[in-house]
Amino acid sequence: GARWRSQTYWICSFSNNQWAIEAALGTSIVQSAFARVLTGGIVRGMVMVLDADVVPLQRVWCLFELLIATQQNMRVTFATPMGIMGDPSCTSVDVIFAIAERIRSLRVEDCEASNEDDKRQILERIVSDLGSLCHMDSHIRSIMAKAIADVAQHVHARSLSLVAELSGRPQPSPVAQPPASFPATRPMLLWSADAQAAQHVGRMGAVTT
Repeated sequence: GARWRSQTYWICSFSNNQWAIEAALGTSIVQSAFARVLTGGIVRGMVMVLDADVVPLQRVWCLFELLIATQQNMRVTFATPMGIMGDPSCTSVDVIFAIAERIRSLRVEDCEASNEDDKRQILERIVSDLGSLCHMDSHIRSIMAKAIADVAQHVHARSLSLVAELSGRPQPSPVAQPPASFPATRPMLLWSADAQAAQHVGRMGAVTT
């Protein structure tokens, strides 16, 4: 519907001047546009768009944004080419399993950055806040475990519904659905690494790319 028209979304790849990116990054990681937006008190949640290779979780700036978002108690949502993880309509497990397999072997210390000084600052910040890079690895796996558990619940509910429909038995009670969108005027940060997956963010009322 038109609900998304009353909401605001900050998309870093669009909001930062790609021809003058140094100005957006600032003189330190906490002065970067990413950090200032996430800690400015106006962002309610963050959407991270994942492909089967979980590229964002292998980029140090994305990990920094994820760390800040969780420290700010924001709702972190993961979008995939098959839909929003945790949404009742996302019941395709192939991409979810591929993502889970990649995360099993993910190590923050192996993440990439175009600027080594940025990587050094961010990894030092992670160690300062969490105690070690291993704790960040566990933090990421914990977040994804919850998202995958939600998918499993919806797959189970959908399977029972289909069995009941095909067999002519009474259908089970539907699983309660999470809120479809965030309140108006509270921006959401959208990090998109995959155009096909970004299209599915529209299911939550986000602007598609």
